[in-house]
Amino acid sequence: MFLMRFLDIIQFFAALAAVTLIILSFFFEGDLLYHGLRALLMYYIIDSYICRTKVPGSYLCSDRK
Repeated sequence: MFLMRFLDIIQFFAALAAVTLIILSFFFEGDLLYHGLRALLMYYIIDSYICRTKVPGSYLCSDRK
């Protein structure tokens, strides 16, 4: 149960980082877009793991079937 909560928190910050880095990549040069897309990939990997295990009490997959 603790692992699922921990992954939920990491997933939230990965999504936040992805959106922030992708938006910042429009204003600054560098690898921000690359890192934003990596954070987005991390979000989807964790999301698929959480939803595949179907552990009761998972915050992000509670409304999915």
